[in-house]
Amino acid sequence: MVTLVEKMLPAQFLIKHAIYMQSCAHLELAIWGIVTHLRPDLRFQEGTLEKSLETRARTGDLLKELKASIPLAPYYLIPALHNLSARVRSGVQNRNLAAHGAFFHADIHGKISVEHYWRDHASRAWMHVAEPLSMRDVQAAIDDVDALLNEAIRIRGILAPRQDLTFRLRFSSSISALALRDCSVIRAPDKSAQGSQVSSKKSGPEPARSRP
Repeated sequence: MVTLVEKMLPAQFLIKHAIYMQSCAHLELAIWGIVTHLRPDLRFQEGTLEKSLETRARTGDLLKELKASIPLAPYYLIPALHNLSARVRSGVQNRNLAAHGAFFHADIHGKISVEHYWRDHASRAWMHVAEPLSMRDVQAAIDDVDALLNEAIRIRGILAPRQDLTFRLRFSSSISALALRDCSVIRAPDKSAQGSQVSSKKSGPEPARSRP
């Protein structure tokens, strides 16, 4: 089955958009790894796990903590961390646009337009993206975030060489310590849910049905 969005946008753009968004997600994860290594109060372990997760949940907070963590890094990584922090912060609007903008064909020449509005924090004015995007623009954005991701993983690897190998194990044990619930968020809606909700309002248990 072809979805409506697949009819609205070229497959090549949808693939590149997915690559960009996953690169952004891994970039934030790598930055979180850097912060949790440099900051004992934000370590991903029992006692500081909840505060660490709160930082991870908000991109703005994560980038603030990255900047605040730089003085705690080894001297030879401080210039690279300053550069990474500045470049990641400068690309926040692009990442927000990619995540929240609604893209569509702008013209027959392959240009892509987007509907996305946001409020500028400095001027408090509402902003709107009006300039169409080309596939070259999209590829340039992918190249930029890929370079940032490689740099963040490089820095994280220097700080904690074994972190990549042990992250999942520590993640599982820490989640268990915090008693978080696993949930399935990517699934089709259960059509029987409405019936279940209605039946749950009835008084008393529903009689069991015999098998045919």
